[in-house]
Amino acid sequence: MTSKLLESMRPFAFSRYLIDLPSGLTITDECRMTLTYGLGADFETVDIEVLDVRADPTKLRTTVASRAAKFEGQQHTKLKVSMLAAKTTVSSTATLLRRFDDYSLTQYFIFELYALVGDALIVAKASVYDNNIAPVEARLTRLLSQMSRPADMARAGRGFALGPVLIDAAQDQEHSSITLHDGARPDVWFAISTNAIGADADKSLLQRGDANDAKVRALGAKWDSLRRGKVRIADMDAEEELIGYKAEGKNGFLFAAESRRTRPSFDRQKLKFDLTSGRLIGGAPLESSLSQSEMVAVWDAAIRSVRLRPAAV
Repeated sequence: MTSKLLESMRPFAFSRYLIDLPSGLTITDECRMTLTYGLGADFETVDIEVLDVRADPTKLRTTVASRAAKFEGQQHTKLKVSMLAAKTTVSSTATLLRRFDDYSLTQYFIFELYALVGDALIVAKASVYDNNIAPVEARLTRLLSQMSRPADMARAGRGFALGPVLIDAAQDQEHSSITLHDGARPDVWFAISTNAIGADADKSLLQRGDANDAKVRALGAKWDSLRRGKVRIADMDAEEELIGYKAEGKNGFLFAAESRRTRPSFDRQKLKFDLTSGRLIGGAPLESSLSQSEMVAVWDAAIRSVRLRPAAV
């Protein structure tokens, strides 16, 4: 089994990086990022989420219609109008919704841009709190020309990889979270979070180990630290902690690693990885579908493979 898992490893693009992962791991619940413009007090943000990695115009239309109907059916208590302030067809593959952010305030809006990027369905969201609508609409519309779905993300060049979508929008800061799941092994999850220029946490991963201990024990589990210490990830200092646990007679694993860097930048990002099996969250424990040796082999191969994509920055 271990050899088959390792043989199935293939490059997966995230942020400005590549990592080798088993082919069974695919994007599921979470694939989102935040673009930040400006690093001072007057910064602005755009949140982008991949809703579906394989969609078509029909899926776009039904998604937009459902979202629009939700807010059309709600009333602004002060203005006595629909909470959906505007619906604009930007192109055949993009629609922009503008809705009131609050039932009583009149100048606070949230924009939601639904678009197909290739065959990936995304939503980009931004807010305005001073009724200055035009710049936000312009930024979201411009974003359409700053996103693409490359055939080969490993050779796509400059930009941020959010699942299958490449984004190069002249942002000053970027951070993201992605969760991948193995459909054939419902207990196996791999999570990635990134932060380009955000500072490292005051306490490192290993220093936060007591919190992990308390979390697992609160679930009635017994656990052992299989390995913990310093590692290197993408030519950065990092720490890892590998935990094995038993809950209700079921064996599971919690593996984590996190980079530490003194010069935050787009090519030296804060990277956090979590590989779990026998997952406890959301219900009763499951027996890990991977053995300890399989988990460690996949983990080591993945973490050691993290590297910058060529010309990504």
